[in-house]
Amino acid sequence: MAGIPLALIGEHLRSAYGLVGRVSRLPGEHDENFLVSSGEGTLVLRVVAPDQGEDRDRFILSLLDKLQGADVICPVLISATDGSVVPLLRLGAHEPRRSWLTTFVPGTPWVERLDDPAVAFAVGRGLAHLDEGLDCPSEPASCGQTPWDLTRPQGALALIEGVPLGADGPRIRDGLRELEESVLPALGDTPRQPIHNDANPDNVLLTAQGEVGFIDFGDAVLAPRTVELAVTGSYLADIGTPSSLESPLTSLIRGFRSVVPLGRNDLSALPGLMRGRLALALGNALARAHHHPQRARYVLRHAERARRRMEALDALDMDAALKSWETTGRGR
Repeated sequence: MAGIPLALIGEHLRSAYGLVGRVSRLPGEHDENFLVSSGEGTLVLRVVAPDQGEDRDRFILSLLDKLQGADVICPVLISATDGSVVPLLRLGAHEPRRSWLTTFVPGTPWVERLDDPAVAFAVGRGLAHLDEGLDCPSEPASCGQTPWDLTRPQGALALIEGVPLGADGPRIRDGLRELEESVLPALGDTPRQPIHNDANPDNVLLTAQGEVGFIDFGDAVLAPRTVELAVTGSYLADIGTPSSLESPLTSLIRGFRSVVPLGRNDLSALPGLMRGRLALALGNALARAHHHPQRARYVLRHAERARRRMEALDALDMDAALKSWETTGRGR
């Protein structure tokens, strides 16, 4: 896929940060990301997509800044030589692009140990500690607009309007309407706070010391903590029997609950939130493939897995699930 030339990224690093090093491209679905190997260590440069509003930038950067004082493993922002955090990347005759530079978080992607309940328990605890670090006395005014906000399913419904969804259409629309009509109203006045909102198996890293780290805060939103757990839990729905004590999903939930108390109302909302997340992910992928057919293979690479996870949640034994999810103890 064509993108910003690496030579231009190198020049930006020299002029804005005084850095010289080797630059390579990292995968990304919206922004452009680059790995930088320099004398200052390994770093990551994110160049913000041209259609992202500055309010989204401010929100994301405020979260990274807040986490610098928390006991959470995550990227650390690096200021440019002029003291700014978001220096502009000049693209010749094109509009300049905003960017920011962070440290690189080393570790093994969780995806390599996704079926291990003990690891899922540790990830659940780490996720809860992350949300504790992100919580703040006064809620930010806005997180800006993003299609990944489960608390605003109407935005996702508008996104798929006119998109040929084929056999996936009924399930996607049902999942989003369930969110709008029953799941979110049942959560009522549950407090909202900043959450990562995309702690997927590639964005969660396991360190050599057995700790859990988190990268890529680009989809962060304001939502109840239960939404955070549901987003991550949706990636475990098709592993084993999700309602059993031995499943990675149950271990993730128990790990989260060992730090953050969740009542039956929160736990009862999880299946609907997970279905909604998968419906949103599949709908977004189909919409992007429709509007950008040259990227269809890339954006639809996880579509079949999403379908299997939705099927597993449709078959979930809710009584058995609540019985397992309400237990306490360590994952296996």
